[in-house]
Amino acid sequence: MVCRYDRTPNCYPPTTEPEGHGTYTNVAVAFTEAALVGFLVGTALALAIPGVGGVLIGVFSVGFMAVFAVYSLISGEGRVKCNAMEGTPSCVAGVITRIERSFSETGDGIFPFLAWHNLVHVLVTSYYWERLEEGGCRVLCTQEGAERNSALVQCFFYDPRVCSAYNGGVVGLAVGAIVGVIAGIAVAAAIGCATLILCLLALLAAIIVAIICAILGAIAGGHAGKAAGEDEPDVFEEAGANTVGELVTFWGNLARVGDQKIFWFVDEAATHGMAATTQNNPYCYCEIDDELPVGADGGCSEIY
Repeated sequence: MVCRYDRTPNCYPPTTEPEGHGTYTNVAVAFTEAALVGFLVGTALALAIPGVGGVLIGVFSVGFMAVFAVYSLISGEGRVKCNAMEGTPSCVAGVITRIERSFSETGDGIFPFLAWHNLVHVLVTSYYWERLEEGGCRVLCTQEGAERNSALVQCFFYDPRVCSAYNGGVVGLAVGAIVGVIAGIAVAAAIGCATLILCLLALLAAIIVAIICAILGAIAGGHAGKAAGEDEPDVFEEAGANTVGELVTFWGNLARVGDQKIFWFVDEAATHGMAATTQNNPYCYCEIDDELPVGADGGCSEIY
């Protein structure tokens, strides 16, 4: 075991990490904010235009706001997760410390259109620190003390089901929104607007119906899209590097996101067996440098 005393990785502070996508929280907030704003706007329209007509206009406004807010959010995420990022062909070597499979979150089973690609966290050998920090970038670290602090890189493997589910969810959201607005108008008309209380009740019921229909449409479309992508090749499974503690070399597109570099996406992988060290909670480059030295990493150290 040989640790480096000449330098440490350029780490994010222990209390911070690079900004993540936070999909579920963002969607929940977007729906809630849109519904509240829509309810206020709808109420104002219902009061300004007496009778059922005002309520119907309010319902349409609410449905449009809610759906547009969520569509804007998930389409923004879709533009990220379903498109290439500018980067450079590169590679790294190290040990797998964590694996996040696509569709593995609890919510992904219900909302498949919000799932993300397979993500593998690799603790790299110290040879690759400069490659990941070039251009003033910082790295995620294990936050071990002093010279044992080690750098990590996030490596994404493209999963065709993710984008297929996303596309299906967007189409389903649009169809559900149309059905929801029509159903909401029908509900509001059935309740009527004989009094102010009934007007508000009709508007609230219509909001609930419109949002539920939009969500159900997105869910149905997402599941249909995911199923349609099942027949596409799974790069992660084909790579075979899918076990925590496995020594690996990954080749792919090294892209910069803010002040962090990630692999978006990994194109090829090589495995070098399981790490022999028992110092695995967490792993440390001190041992991994010995187990995967320069020249024994599939030729990666020869590529810059």
